[in-house]
Amino acid sequence: MTEAKTESFICNTPIKHNGEQYVIDDPIELTDKQAAPLIDANAVHKARVELPGNVTKLQQKSAPDQNDPNRKTEATGGSDEEQLAAEQAAERVEQIKAAIATLEEGNYKHWTKDKKPDASVLSSIVGSKVSAAERDAVWAELSI
Repeated sequence: MTEAKTESFICNTPIKHNGEQYVIDDPIELTDKQAAPLIDANAVHKARVELPGNVTKLQQKSAPDQNDPNRKTEATGGSDEEQLAAEQAAERVEQIKAAIATLEEGNYKHWTKDKKPDASVLSSIVGSKVSAAERDAVWAELSI
């Protein structure tokens, strides 16, 4: 059996994949099937530069300006704004996961015809709108 081809992506949000935690700007290898819902949810984007032979090279960023208050540092792992955004994104994912855990497996009102959690039901549990893209990204993470 042939393994599915993977491509290099960059994380836009924290992602847990195959038991490993990835943070913003981490490279991650995904199949097209794994990547599709994450791309739709803007959780990842494709690495930008491809070399001959299908080898992907991530674009290198120039050295950070030492006077830039938003520059990433080893001590903080990123600017305060990035840290807060990452924490909020991770909290949102956990809220959606918790909502999915409360759904009744045999209750057809809780699931779509594609056997995914119904986004409107998740929205009512979470207390704010859960988009289909958000649902798909979290569902893909739980299903991998």
